[in-house]
This record gives sequence, C-alpha cells and structure tokens, in this order.
Amino acid sequence: NRAAAIEETLVAVHRLASLLRLKATDTLAYSLRSVIALSDHVQRTETVRERDLDELEGRLVVMAGDRDLRNPRRGRGPQFAGDVTRDDVLNVLRELCVVLDDFRAMADSDLAPRIQRELFDSLRAYEAMKAQLGVLDFDDLLIRARDMIRDNPRVRAELQERFTHIFVDEFQDTSSLQAELLLLLTADDRKVSNWKDVRPAPGKLFVVGDPKQSIYRFRRADIRVYDAIKHQLEQRGVPSLHLKTSFRSVPSVQRFVNGAFAPVMTGAAVHQPDYVPLMPSRAEVKDQPPVVVIAAPKPYGGNDDIAKSAIRNSLPDATVAFIQWLIDKSGWTVEENGKRVKIESHHICLLFRKYTESYAGDLTRPYVSALEARDIPHVVVGGRSLHGREEVETLRAALAAIEYPDDDLSLYATLRGSLFAFADTDLFAYQRSHRLDYTRIPETVEPRFAEIREAMSFLRSLHRGRNARPVADTLTRLIEHTRSFANFVFRPSGEQVLANVLLVEEYARAYDLSGGVSFRGFVQQLERDAERSQAKEAPTLEEGSTGVRMMTVHKAKGLEFPVVILADFCAGSPERPREYFDGERELAALTLAECTPRELRDNELIAQREGQ
Repeated sequence: NRAAAIEETLVAVHRLASLLRLKATDTLAYSLRSVIALSDHVQRTETVRERDLDELEGRLVVMAGDRDLRNPRRGRGPQFAGDVTRDDVLNVLRELCVVLDDFRAMADSDLAPRIQRELFDSLRAYEAMKAQLGVLDFDDLLIRARDMIRDNPRVRAELQERFTHIFVDEFQDTSSLQAELLLLLTADDRKVSNWKDVRPAPGKLFVVGDPKQSIYRFRRADIRVYDAIKHQLEQRGVPSLHLKTSFRSVPSVQRFVNGAFAPVMTGAAVHQPDYVPLMPSRAEVKDQPPVVVIAAPKPYGGNDDIAKSAIRNSLPDATVAFIQWLIDKSGWTVEENGKRVKIESHHICLLFRKYTESYAGDLTRPYVSALEARDIPHVVVGGRSLHGREEVETLRAALAAIEYPDDDLSLYATLRGSLFAFADTDLFAYQRSHRLDYTRIPETVEPRFAEIREAMSFLRSLHRGRNARPVADTLTRLIEHTRSFANFVFRPSGEQVLANVLLVEEYARAYDLSGGVSFRGFVQQLERDAERSQAKEAPTLEEGSTGVRMMTVHKAKGLEFPVVILADFCAGSPERPREYFDGERELAALTLAECTPRELRDNELIAQREGQ
C-alpha cells in the first residue's frame, strides 16, 4: 500500500522537522536541513495540488541514503532548544532512519520485479541476435556443455573414459554449472545423470580449495557450492585434508594473523568457513620486528573526535615516510632467492581494499603523490586514475591546443608543461611583445623568443595536418619532436609513466582503426573518459620492473611480497550483497537499478541473524 507507506514515513519526517525548526541555526539542525526542506516542500505543494506519489517515493528513497542522517554533526551542549534536549532530537532522528529503511526496502521490493519484466524484451532480442550471428557467450558454453553431458549417455560415457584423472585447483572459485560438469565427468556409474547422486570413481578426482578465498562472485563462484560439494564428497567416502603449513610468513606474522581471524571466523554465520590456524615452517628473523604498527599522526577532526577523514588525510605521508626509512635507513633485510638482502622498493606492496570510493575519489592518489615527492619508484597495478596522471593530462592539453587554436589555457599548459618546459617569465614576456597564438606567428622575434616561436610553428603544422593523417601519427610526431620519451622514463616510476603515455598512443590507434573521422572526435573522447575517471593505468608488472607495488586485495591474490603494508584501512566496508542464487529453487535475485528484490533482502537478513 504505497499511499499508506508514504503517509507513515512523512509523519516521521514532519515530526523531526518540527523539532529542528525550533533552532534552525544549530549545527545539528543545519546538518539535517534536508529533512526541513522536504517537510516544507510537502506542506507547500500539497496546498495547491494533489500528492504526487511517484515524486515523494523518489525523494524518500534518496533521503534514506543520506549520509548526514546516519552521522549528523551533533553540535554542542545538552539542550537543543527550550525543553528539548539534543538527545531528544537524536532519538527522533533514529526513529526516522528506521522508518526510512523500511520504506526503501518496500519500495525496492515493489520496483525490482517491475524492472525485471521490462528487461524481458531486451533479453529476447539478445538471444535472437546470438542465434542470428551463430555465436555463444561464456554462460552458453557452460550450459550447452552441461546439457550435452547430462542428457546424452553416449557422450557422457565417452568423456568419462577419456578423462581418467581430474585435478582442480582454486576449487572455491567453481560455479554450480562447473561443479555439475566436474562431478558428471568423474562418476563411477555411467548411468547417473543427476550430479547430486554422483559418487566419484576412486582416485579420479582431486580438488584443492580455500573457502576463505571464495571472492569471485562476478564469475558465479559461491562458497555454498564449495560447501555442498565438499559435504557430498565426504558423505561418499572422499577424504578431506587441511593444508595448514604456511611457507610464506615467519611464525610471528602467523600468530598475528591467527589471533586476528580465529575469534571472528567461527563458521557461525551463514556459509562462513571455520578458521584453520596457520602452522609455521620458517624460522624467526632476529633483530627486526615482523609486525609494525604505523600510527596516524593526526587522527582528530574538527570537534577533537577521531575522524576517518583525518586519519585518511594523515596516513599517506606517514606511511611513505616509513617506507623511505625502511629503504634508506633501517638496515633491515628480507629473504630473496635463499639469501638475506637489503630491503628495496620492489620488495614492498601497499595493499588496498579498493582503489576508489564514491565520496573520497581515488584512494591511491595521496600515496602516489607522497611517493613521488620522495622520489620512490612505484607501480599502481590496475589503478583507475589514468586520466589523473600528470603525463596524461599533459598529452590531453597538447591535443586540445592542436585542435583548438583559440584555447589559450591549453596552449599555455602545453608550452609551460613537460613537453616544452618554457619558463613562466619567458612566456609572459612573449605574450606582452607578440601574442601566444600560433595562427599569427611573427616573421622575426628577439633571440630569447626563438625557441618559443619554433614551438608555436611546430604546433601550427600539427594543427594544419591533423585531419589529413591518423591521430596516432600526430601524437607520435608530438612526442618525438619534444623528445618526451627520455623525459618520461627518467621520472620517478618512469616505467609506469612511459607505459601510460604508450597506452594513450594505443587509444589513438584504436580510434583510427575504429573509423574515427576527425582529430576533434578523439580529443572529445579523451575528455569524456577523463570526466568518468575510470580508465585503468597501463599494466607494468613485468619481471624486473622496480618500485613499490600498489595493489588491491583482489589483484594481489596468489602473489607474495616480503613486506606488505595495509593502506587506507578507513576505506568503507564491502557493499551489501547485490545478488543471491538458490539452485534448489532455481532462483537468481539481483539488484536492478539499485533496487533490491525481497528475496535478496530476506537472505541477507537471515545471514545477519545466524551470524549473530
């Protein structure tokens, strides 16, 4: 009943707004001004027209996600206004948040299935297009293979005979379809076509997996599949062994990890594995600590309270200062090829939970800036800040200057930047004497301006021929004329810088091959990509590349580094579950357009209850 749900929610909004209006200038009231604004809007508009349920549903859903409601600025003093205490206002706020959460859940559950039905035509068109082109996608390949093996006894028998031994590594990343294929191929009875009834032939199947690493949900990996198949195999006599010995870490690190995870990974939550403690294999290293805590030097915010933003702002420089001390002054060593060697930059990994956050932007940039300020080489593996890199901004400005002669700012940035590197004083003097405009270059200039005039003449030649040659050719001429490769490669983290420049050249070639018709089209494409800020930096993790590695947990999976530093531990927790699969019910519940269906939310609530 949407009308009744909206009315109930608005009652809670008006109740809080009436308290906030008592002292609208208070810090608490100001941080919750969106509540007053919505209340005023409803009261004002409903005097002249009927209630618009669609509009109000949208406004209330937006308000339910307002961070200020969850963490408002409290203000000072116990009294808010008159007899109303600050705690009175906060209690009413908490009640409103509960009402808003319930409303958003109902609104999402109502809208998600309607969106799903709207998608059916698109899905049918997609299937028809694949059939017309005679192509299959990855899921099709799995489904067709499963159907063929499950439904055709002759095919199943032939493949069971052909594959005498099957070894599966990273079994925790197995989807239900892959697991079904796997068990059907290893069945000891060729007549069995239901994978849940399969008993593997003795010695035919060997799997290795770690349920704690079942993180690739986008590939349909699901720890429930792992648990179900493990239970099924154990019931049919397949032995299970725990691999406990860790060969990577010294005992002190293992004790630290065991102490952190054993109390929380108890298997009590739904589909949460029990923690298996790590066992030592290496000897301790003397005279240097295995675990170091880097304290945030300025953790306090404006109200003298510990604040995430303050910690986030102060940690990058402190962390990189520690890295510099570790490399230059500590005298500590790490093991490499069986020998103890001095710590160098490539031994160190800065590990991030994620690279970007909606309200904080690129989380790696402060660390990159701190590393560059100390001339410490570094590599951002799979970073998403390509267009925020100085070398790429330099190329974008130059390309804009070549396309738009009247873009004075881009022209100045190009001449002042690292491609030509003219001094401000020289450019200012040239501008006063002549004019920074390559369409009107004087015949003669003073000797001190000769190089500027030459640079302007070169940019004019690129402008005149930009649409008569491939974009990549223009970009290559610019880089070669300014000898920028040497400039880029000798910078700190020069490998990464040069790789990013070459990546922009690859983008230009791809644009040419795709039928790009104008130089301006490529310039505009780069600008659009920069606004989205999601382009990945070029990968440079080849053997022999030097520098501190900056990686996400996902990128680092399976890799090993002598020194690992956990960076930006204030990054937000993982998002709420966005999908839920139940093979028994043949149910797939996914978030659509930020709307969560009831089945997904119910599963999340069950998991929370059992986890408690």
